Amino acid sequence: MGFIKTMKENTAHQEAARAAAEGHSVFVFKFDMPNLNSAITSSVSGAAEAIEAIEAEGWALAEVAVHPGVRHGAMVMVFRRKPQS
Repeated sequence: MGFIKTMKENTAHQEAARAAAEGHSVFVFKFDMPNLNSAITSSVSGAAEAIEAIEAEGWALAEVAVHPGVRHGAMVMVFRRKPQS
């Protein structure tokens, strides 16, 4: 895994763990999009790893929006705590 992808995954994991430890029921994470200079449909590098890292801390992805005002755009993801079983 590349340095940037690893950094994004680690940040997602640490921030999700912090929010859970603080007792939050909602966690919002902004994922800056990599440079996608192509009109071809493709995967978003690092997005799956960040989502999986957050969900590993007991969060469930609830909503996603794209924020186009950043250089290459950003995904703003809203997570909610997974129900305790």
